[in-house]
Amino acid sequence: MGIIETGTVSGNLPSKETFVMHYPGYPSSISRALETLGGIQGITTARESTSNKLELHFRPEDPYAHPAWGERRPFNGFLLKIYKEDVKRVPETHPVLATSGACPSLCADIVARVSESYCFDGMVDYQHVIPIHADVAQQRKRKWMEVKPLAGNDDLMDMADEDVMMLLPQFFAPKDMPDNLVLKLPGTSGPKKKDEAPTQNLCEDDIGPIPKVLNWEDFIVPSSNQWQWQSAVSALFDERPVWTRDSIVQRLLDKGLKCTHHMLNRFLLRSAYYFSGGPFLRFWIKRGYDPRKDPESRVYQRMEFRVPPELRGYCDANASNKSKRSWEDICAFKVFPFKCQTFLQLFELEDEYIQREIRKPPKQTTCNYKTGWFSEALLDNLRLRVAVRFVSVFPEPGFEDVFKSIQDEFERSEKTRIQKDSLTSCKPDHLEKIKGGEDTKKNKNTNKEKEVSADEDAEDVDEEYEELDVAVDDDDEISLSSHGYGEMENNNSRTYLQGLFDRFPSSKPALDGTDSDGEYQIYEQESNALDDDDEDDGDR
Repeated sequence: MGIIETGTVSGNLPSKETFVMHYPGYPSSISRALETLGGIQGITTARESTSNKLELHFRPEDPYAHPAWGERRPFNGFLLKIYKEDVKRVPETHPVLATSGACPSLCADIVARVSESYCFDGMVDYQHVIPIHADVAQQRKRKWMEVKPLAGNDDLMDMADEDVMMLLPQFFAPKDMPDNLVLKLPGTSGPKKKDEAPTQNLCEDDIGPIPKVLNWEDFIVPSSNQWQWQSAVSALFDERPVWTRDSIVQRLLDKGLKCTHHMLNRFLLRSAYYFSGGPFLRFWIKRGYDPRKDPESRVYQRMEFRVPPELRGYCDANASNKSKRSWEDICAFKVFPFKCQTFLQLFELEDEYIQREIRKPPKQTTCNYKTGWFSEALLDNLRLRVAVRFVSVFPEPGFEDVFKSIQDEFERSEKTRIQKDSLTSCKPDHLEKIKGGEDTKKNKNTNKEKEVSADEDAEDVDEEYEELDVAVDDDDEISLSSHGYGEMENNNSRTYLQGLFDRFPSSKPALDGTDSDGEYQIYEQESNALDDDDEDDGDR
């Protein structure tokens, strides 16, 4: 306890800690404020969760009310208990005139230390309030029974006895946090709009040459510190042509070299350049080297990892953590990154599956602006593999279902990609087989036609029909292999019916002897059988 004198108070610092909430309003009572925050249970749940935010409903009874969110931040303060107390004071002068009385003084006690606070910095837009007190408002209006005789029975709805359905939007404002917007200027009111200039694709060949090699030795004094720095940076690009900035900083720190961000950019621009888009976005590339023309550069492409929404509370809680993770540990999947979005290089990832896939021969002959030298299916598969490795080292328990869902999605993606690749690889072989089979059958038919024409005069009629039957059979085989299942049935039925019709003698007179001989040869078996029966009857 201490008396407040000249705005100061003295006392012992307690060991108890607490937190404070900067309530964005003036509640009618403490109980109402606790109700809008979800009660003691809601505050306890928010304190134990990793989302790092406290939810505030200004109207808990309204399910359509847009909540406000309070963010937890570090705070340095004390909780004071202020009260008045009567303190007796002894007069120093005029003891005869003074009276021994007690005068009230303002006192304060230090209750606890405040280490955290919840701040509501967001905007709360206006809300459409549901008419909860409709009964009270209805008494102040005119009764609908007085309006009905004037307007008729069907002109107005009977709203006194029925509920009115109200369709309310969930949110009125698209933003919660204040933001500066740069509005686009309105276009000219002319009759014709100017055609927009065509955008250039970064991976096209007509965008201009890449930066040439620069002789930086002509601009730096050999005995200066910049010479040592520039030599170290140039040596990295002699080791490999494409680097990430984080990897460059890590390698230089391992050598004991440290400089500012601005100076490092100067050293890098003397030895390298970068693209503002494409598969090598923001990666530093050696001067004179074009990764769009070298298929071996596919191992240096960019890979992105985004933390799943269920795990982003961990990143928000460690946003102010000054302890920086080692880039080598991140690329080796030993630690979980603090950032919600991390850009990696495929070459640096220590994963056997990823290294095996990126070193396979490329199936594309050109570098694509979106996917580079890889297919989109393979990049999605590798992205899921990176997510599986990072989620497997997530430090907090209770997220095994997230890991299992990503693992299952990765396995499905891999199976789909393998099946698609196998179907794509089988198509050229299948086309070559069909083409080769058609050529073989054409040669076979040509040879048979030549044999028939060469031996036509020498062979008798029976052998000629046998060869024709063989040729018909061959034609049927070609049609079966080249047509569908329905045509195959039609050809079989047509051939069978034609054979049945040909067994009966023709009613037309023979116009040519050759035709009659042919007809006779076709029905030779049945005519012989009838002649045999007649001869037997005659003998008898």
